[in-house]
Amino acid sequence: MIYICNPNFYDKFSRLQKYLTYEPELRETHGGLIIDDQFIIAGRKTKMRPLGQIDWSWYTAKTLATAMNEGAVLEYYERMLTDPRSDTNKWKRPEEEMEKKTLYAVRQGTAEFMR
Repeated sequence: MIYICNPNFYDKFSRLQKYLTYEPELRETHGGLIIDDQFIIAGRKTKMRPLGQIDWSWYTAKTLATAMNEGAVLEYYERMLTDPRSDTNKWKRPEEEMEKKTLYAVRQGTAEFMR
């Protein structure tokens, strides 16, 4: 049984759960709901990102759950970054963007997945 305290996180996860074929590990944080120690979904927006990445992408519950079932969340994230519904990259200084992305990736231990 899964228990989620934050009602926003519960709402987002319940939309995913009806399409899932397994019970994922969940952890609540201030910024969102971490699923399977792989990625985080935002509580108030329909956005997700893998841990160690800085850019958020838009998602639909059904397609994200399908990617989770198939173990293809990173590929789904990359595809959804190009979706027009995802936020555009608005960095004024490209070197600052690379510094932040490197920091996140090193902290998460996924520096080899950086794009």
